[in-house]
Amino acid sequence: MRPGPVGFGLAIESENNNFIVLSVIGKPNENQLMLTSGVLKSIKQNRLVALDACNRRNSNNTSYNVFLHDADIGWDIIIQCTYPVQLLVDVPPFLQAMLKGIPLQANEVRNEFTTLDDLGGTAYLWNEDDVQRVFMRSMV
Repeated sequence: MRPGPVGFGLAIESENNNFIVLSVIGKPNENQLMLTSGVLKSIKQNRLVALDACNRRNSNNTSYNVFLHDADIGWDIIIQCTYPVQLLVDVPPFLQAMLKGIPLQANEVRNEFTTLDDLGGTAYLWNEDDVQRVFMRSMV
C-alpha cells in the first residue's frame, strides 16, 4: 500500500472478498497496531441511525469495535481493534485469530446493517481503492 500521511500499513485478503488492514501511525502511538476492516462505505449521512446501529452492535460484542467514520469524502462503518505490537509479536496465535476474526465480524455486521433501510452504503471490495480507503480511515 502507499504510505499514509502519518503511518504505514499492510492489507491482507480474507475470504469472500473481505480484507483486513494492519496499520501503525507515528508518535506517540508507534507501539500500537490497528487492525481494521471495512463494513460499509458511503452510507447515508444519518448520524443518529449510524451511531445507534454501531452502539447496539458494540453493546453485544465489545471484542470487535464498530465505528462510524464520518469524513468529507463520505461516511463509512468500520471495525477496528488496537493492540500493543509487542502482544501480537509475543502471541502469534492471538494475531492469527484476529486476522481471521475481524473480517468475519465485518461480514456479519455488514449483513446485519444492510437490513437497515435508513443506513444504506455498499460493501468494501478487495481492490486498491477500497484498501486505501480503509487504510486512511484506520489512522484518522
